Order: sequence, then C-alpha cells, then structure tokens
Amino acid sequence: MFERFEPQPGCAPVSDAAADWKQATRTGQYRLGDRAVFWPDGRYVPRTEITQAAVTTKTIATRGCCGMTLPNPAVSFFAGGKKYLLLADSKKQAEQLAAALGGGNGAE
Repeated sequence: MFERFEPQPGCAPVSDAAADWKQATRTGQYRLGDRAVFWPDGRYVPRTEITQAAVTTKTIATRGCCGMTLPNPAVSFFAGGKKYLLLADSKKQAEQLAAALGGGNGAE
C-alpha cells in the first residue's frame, strides 16, 4: 500500500484517505471510495468536487507499421478546475464509472 495519498492539484484533501482507499470498490485500474476516486499511484480526486461526468471515447494511436487509431471508452469529468479522463476496459465499465460519479451515459 502507499505511504501517502495526495489529492490531484487544485483539489482539497479528504480526511483519512487511506481508510477510504481500503474500503473502495475496484473498477478497472481505479478505486471508487465513499469520499474519493483513486488512481493506481495513490493520487485522488474528492467525489464532492466532481461535476459533469460523462461517457466519452478516447482514440489511442497504435505503434507499428499500420499507424491506426483505436477507440477506447472513457469517462471524463471536471474537478478542481481541471478536466480528468478515466480510461475504461469496456463501454459497460465506462457507463458504470460515470453512473458512480454522478453523470449520465451520454457521449461527450
């Protein structure tokens, strides 16, 4: 486990982030706690600061000879004056993340 949990820049710290991380539900690579959303490296965004969560698609460039781009489902939201993007494994997982963060499942 991490020694220290830190809020994303511009976000306020939550009380007892370590306890919230321990009880948080894992969704893909992220953890959804009662008070915060945690990234794999211990950074977090307080859930009280999250606004405008929506399912979106992020295109990811592949490496190699073809030079293709692949669509990847994601959830975008605003917190602390910045826009954040959570990459999901599937559209269903992106919809679950958006619903948990208080957004709908409309595309951005």
